[in-house]
Amino acid sequence: MKKLSRRYICVGCIVILIILFYAAMQKVVFVTNREFYNGAMGIIDTSLTEQYDNVIFSGKVTNDNSRSHGDSLVSFLRDNGYNDVIYYYSAINEENKITSQTILNGLEWMKERGVKRINLSLSTCVYNQDIASWIKNNQDIQIYASYSNLKNSIDYPAMYEDVVGCGFLNGILYKEKDVVYESNKLIICNDKIRYYNGTSYLSLYTMITQ
Repeated sequence: MKKLSRRYICVGCIVILIILFYAAMQKVVFVTNREFYNGAMGIIDTSLTEQYDNVIFSGKVTNDNSRSHGDSLVSFLRDNGYNDVIYYYSAINEENKITSQTILNGLEWMKERGVKRINLSLSTCVYNQDIASWIKNNQDIQIYASYSNLKNSIDYPAMYEDVVGCGFLNGILYKEKDVVYESNKLIICNDKIRYYNGTSYLSLYTMITQ
């Protein structure tokens, strides 16, 4: 039994060393913060494939076999230990498209419910005056958005003046208000170790900890 225990310990140490080596090479962001914003959060994104506890959802559950991007966003918040209410708005219209109008509808839906922090990581290279004006005229609501995972000089809504854009060190010219990380790879360290890859998670992490 002692030999077996030692073997498990050795294997565990090797796994930990591999994780640390990978983290150092990839400049992984270790997510350990447990001090969260005290209040409800909002997410405007694609649809969800299931209903979640404490998630107030405006949209149609798709019941697809594969998880959606929205499912991953909700899971990221839950894996971090955030257990407050999440207001979630699907910006997909009846033609299965996301438009500036569906985004504006989502922003108004959040406003009516008193949500003060909204994650809007639907990247586009198209500037929209109506969305920019809405954000400017609702200064009591803070919008968080991710920059593209690729190097991109035009990226909305992250580039709007009053939005907290989140990204990593990939050559983008960031605004003073933005939050920049060393990597878009995150490892959550709590009761389990979980791995996430993407700037959308950076903006969520900033939203719940800033």
